[in-house]
Amino acid sequence: MKHVKQVRGTRHCGQCCVAMVKGIALSDAMLDVGHQHGTTNAQLVKGLGRFVWTHYSKFVPLKKWKWSAEMCSDYQVLLLEVNETKHKHFVVFNADEQKIYDPGWPEPMDVASYIALLKMNNWRVKSYLPVKSQEDIEQENNVR
Repeated sequence: MKHVKQVRGTRHCGQCCVAMVKGIALSDAMLDVGHQHGTTNAQLVKGLGRFVWTHYSKFVPLKKWKWSAEMCSDYQVLLLEVNETKHKHFVVFNADEQKIYDPGWPEPMDVASYIALLKMNNWRVKSYLPVKSQEDIEQENNVR
């Protein structure tokens, strides 16, 4: 997975996640999402299109805001939220590499380091959206 970074001062984290999951340029992800500003959950689902598993049409909320890599085998787009401000931020969990790809961070991080960073800054994973990898899409295309 190629790490797509968010330009400092922008609110393109959702579009960056679409670009990373789909393996496309950020400009193409902006076209898929439909705009170049902050993204809602529904707009992100629309931008991901067929990369979203069919039994998921929206983000799955987490009880008590607990998320761990052990609870999933899929790639996931995670929705983070700062408790006090309600500011939202999207990142991608790459299950194969066990890394978090945060568009606002210079490099992908291992899960344990990223969770520690979240706790230190009082951020929580609020919900997640299981998505398909490029490999999943290729396998579907070969079946057809």
